Amino acid sequence: MNVAVIGAGRTNNGIGRFIGKFFQKHGANVSAVLGSTDESARKAAEALEHDGRVPRSYTKIDTLTNKEFPDIAVIASPTNTHLPYLKACIDAGLHIFCEKPFIDPATPDILGCLDKIFQDGEHRRLTIAMNSQCPFLQPVYERFCGQILPEAAVDFSIALSPMVDGQDMIPDSVPHALSLIYNLLGNGEIEDLRIEKREGQITILCIYRAHTTDCNFKICLNRHLQQPRPFSFGWNHCMIHRRVTLKPYEISFQYEDTIRKVADPLELSVQNFIASVQKQEQPKIGRTHIVDTTLLLKRIFDHWESSE
Repeated sequence: MNVAVIGAGRTNNGIGRFIGKFFQKHGANVSAVLGSTDESARKAAEALEHDGRVPRSYTKIDTLTNKEFPDIAVIASPTNTHLPYLKACIDAGLHIFCEKPFIDPATPDILGCLDKIFQDGEHRRLTIAMNSQCPFLQPVYERFCGQILPEAAVDFSIALSPMVDGQDMIPDSVPHALSLIYNLLGNGEIEDLRIEKREGQITILCIYRAHTTDCNFKICLNRHLQQPRPFSFGWNHCMIHRRVTLKPYEISFQYEDTIRKVADPLELSVQNFIASVQKQEQPKIGRTHIVDTTLLLKRIFDHWESSE
């Protein structure tokens, strides 16, 4: 299984290199990388050297697909480039693992674009998934706080720490929140939406009206430039908090006085996608999840201009 990583050399908030390494860990061969310049592509390829093999580097997607014939494309480039890369990779017949947000929420006719992507992908029998790690954390949460039944979920809060500021915080971080609430409650409507703005901070407040419950939904975004960046979430006022050590890289979560190490949810997301390709099954974060949460993201993104 050969993989091409698009955007592996991003230095600003990019995780393409880490995604590539998890594909390698689980048996895939990263055969090529695509960068915006010759230098960034070469450095990204060198960083993904594995068992003495260095991926070949490219700066044009058509050249990469015509020369390498990969099976899978990882799209981890800036959000505004996702749509043209999605189209190019589908045309080339590649399975796709795309970083969130799937496409820019400012895209015109966003539902039409999404439908076209998935219709074309299904016609070619391609697996298309979005990398969204947070739903893989729900079992971790329930180890601390017990099972949360959808009909009993009346409050959900999440705090994230994007590196960007202003409206850019929304596509950067809100997909995490939407994937978590969608994973438990299914699709819903966002009502009574308010966005409170302060310097380096925004708070998003709304009602998430799902089939089983009306859930108070709060997203706190506080700009944070240094690693590790704070992250916490919880249902019904029971919050767990992430703790990260960088050397060695380990992830733990804390609830009150209890701390537990957890598997990296990014690795679990990659594993789920690989299994979906191999078994020709729908990935956990597939078409329905992507379309529904992208439309919810657009609803929040578009509200920015009308909020105080």
